[in-house]
Amino acid sequence: MLCLGSWLKEFVSLNQGVSYQEVADALTMAGLEVEGLYEAFGDLKRGVISCVVEEVSELKGSRKLKLTRCFDGKEKRTVVCGAPNVKPGMIAPLVLPGTALPNGIVIEEKEIMGVTSQGMLASMQELLLGEDGSGIWDLSSLGVDTAGVPLGEFYDLDDWVLEIGITPNRADCLSVLGISREVSALFSSPLNVAPIMESAERGRGKHIDFPVTIESPEFCMRYMATVIRGVKVQESPAWLKFKLLSMGIRPINNVVDCTNLCLLELGQPLHAFDLNLLKGPEIRVRRAGDGETIETLDHKVRTLTSDMLVIADRDRAVAVAGIMGGANSEVSENTQDVLLESAWFEPNQIRRTRKALKLNTEASYRFERWVDPKNVEIALRRCADLITMIAGGEIQGEVDSYPRPYRDRTVRFRPERIRRLSGIEVDDQEQIDLLDRVGFKQVEGPKEDGVVEVSVPSFRFDVSEEIDIVEEIARLKGFSEIPTLSPRGDLVQSSVQAPMIDFIRTIKDIFIEQGVFEIISYSFCSRRELDALGFPEGHEIREPISILNPLTEEHSVMRTSLVPSLLQAVRRNISRKNLNLRLFEQGRCFFKDESSPTGVREEERLMCVLTGKRFPEHWAWQDNDVDVYDVKGLAENCLRKLRIKDWSFKVAEAPLPYYSDDCFAYCVTDDGSIIGCIGRISPKCLSFWDIEVPVYALELNLETLIKAPRVPKNMEPLPKFPASERDIAVVLDDAITYGELEQFISELDVDYLEDFFIFDLYKGKPIPKGKKSVAIRFIYRAKDRTLTDEEVSMTHRTLVDSILKRFEAELRA
Repeated sequence: MLCLGSWLKEFVSLNQGVSYQEVADALTMAGLEVEGLYEAFGDLKRGVISCVVEEVSELKGSRKLKLTRCFDGKEKRTVVCGAPNVKPGMIAPLVLPGTALPNGIVIEEKEIMGVTSQGMLASMQELLLGEDGSGIWDLSSLGVDTAGVPLGEFYDLDDWVLEIGITPNRADCLSVLGISREVSALFSSPLNVAPIMESAERGRGKHIDFPVTIESPEFCMRYMATVIRGVKVQESPAWLKFKLLSMGIRPINNVVDCTNLCLLELGQPLHAFDLNLLKGPEIRVRRAGDGETIETLDHKVRTLTSDMLVIADRDRAVAVAGIMGGANSEVSENTQDVLLESAWFEPNQIRRTRKALKLNTEASYRFERWVDPKNVEIALRRCADLITMIAGGEIQGEVDSYPRPYRDRTVRFRPERIRRLSGIEVDDQEQIDLLDRVGFKQVEGPKEDGVVEVSVPSFRFDVSEEIDIVEEIARLKGFSEIPTLSPRGDLVQSSVQAPMIDFIRTIKDIFIEQGVFEIISYSFCSRRELDALGFPEGHEIREPISILNPLTEEHSVMRTSLVPSLLQAVRRNISRKNLNLRLFEQGRCFFKDESSPTGVREEERLMCVLTGKRFPEHWAWQDNDVDVYDVKGLAENCLRKLRIKDWSFKVAEAPLPYYSDDCFAYCVTDDGSIIGCIGRISPKCLSFWDIEVPVYALELNLETLIKAPRVPKNMEPLPKFPASERDIAVVLDDAITYGELEQFISELDVDYLEDFFIFDLYKGKPIPKGKKSVAIRFIYRAKDRTLTDEEVSMTHRTLVDSILKRFEAELRA
């Protein structure tokens, strides 16, 4: 909802010094969020400057256009102009290239009959600042005598537009009057509706015997119409066009523009028919016939159904009720007599029709949210007065069909309960005064002690019970008045969950430190995604817990694996050309468990996926793809930082079904507990998510991992003596893993051996087929002295001999 500031001030006189920003802040704090605040004349203030017309000559080849040379204070410009009053020495407004006029047209440098026009000399009417469109605006009448002065410095253009987000329950604020009513209450300024009521009184017509029949009163509570004869349809005056344009409505003609002005001003949609195009003439408010068609004002033929409401004349539909008029009764420049409509239509019916026809309009937007039933006649008469004032003509009379009169409602509330629920100390009388500001009047009469009864204004359909009054008083008094209190209560932390929470936080930090990005997804997935993992029927992975009221079919069951959400993230990123991914997710998986009191077992899991390049593109880094050793390294770093004791990778003969057979290993502890796994996701599984690149994964079962034995923390001083290093390269069978080597060396308990690690792996010539070369570095150090070369060599020789003998290996030359 857009609201023009100057229009707002026609209803509310704000105290001097109150800025539009303060108004915006107050509305936002009262529940009407102001999403934007824009200058109404922003482009004109800066894009239109005064200029001196220095030369005027005929434009070659044209009888009407003239060629002018203008000085804008900095440079001379050539401007083509057709105004009859342009002359040398004239001070005129120059619209610079790139400036948008109020009607939305952007002025650009343009070639006209071989001459480049560098802007536009404008009239008051073209700038929508007056009605004079007969020629160029002579700025000397304003005392301007120099070139280069921006329009905003010598003409009052201080007007703003508020963009307000209106929630569905506040349809009363879909008008300038509605917003003004709120501002009036918030700033304790009187609401001035006298001009509107005086205008409506002038537009009142005598009752005439014009045939109006409401055949579907369940869809139409009230229908009023006014007949105006002798109008002259033409362009609207500048002030009217500016109001409409500033609030996002395109001007059409003076009659239609008056209906749109009243819609924006009062929130009541109206429609004007060409009376002479109505058959009869008469009006019937009826259901459409199945298959009945109508060409609407957007010149599209629409097929209707029997649950839609139409406005019809004697023979055919002439409008889709409350949504859009028909082309067969459209007001045009030939129109002389007008039938002006104002009605109240049932919101749900309007919503169903609008959705079925896929036809959104300003009228349907308001009708389907509720319009004020008592505003029907005021808006009709106000619009009739405007039309006769702007388009001429005479009001012949009006007709009012009101089969279901609106009944006023009241609400009772307890001021003490208001104070208790809102937390705001506001006395009884102040509560009544606050409500009175927005139209809730106290109802006198007998009632229980401590109870107040107020009448609900007809424009506030959203207020029906006491709790609604609590909200009204709280927002009018100010939500900032609610005292800030610290919550009080015993904080009980589960002795079981607290360690897991800390454990999860620690693991997340470990992965983030290694450059892996965390994702967070729903705990739901689809059955098809779980079936795609390849487990046999009956497996717990394929027996998820169904959701009773799922959002979509893709979120119909609780997940039993983190694989679907991570592969979905991989696919989404790859489709957006984000090819190098390091992602992890930590979350719960849910399994059916009859032994659980809830019938559900929840397990904390973590999964990490890698794909693409190992390093970002850089001249100093190798262009290598990630592989299984990258996830292996992530697992090793994680388990090492967690100080997990005695674990290793075990290649499995039967990997999980969604992993490749030749690239999978479990992470197991010495007691055989499986704490996780690593591997490459199988191409068959990836194809379900349309992923064509290799994806490597690491999974950890946090429920098992948290129970794994830990290496105790031991603090040791930094070594005082230097270390000695020895390297060997041994050729051994390809089937022997580094894990076997590592375990054997660790169990030897070699003197002075501080550490060892592999630093090279080679296959190929001259290494025999079925063999590989493994290079290992050994680090020796004594804690009490510097080792001699002989001591290191003797110990190292013994160690190497043991390795060669155990694995039937050879030293590589």
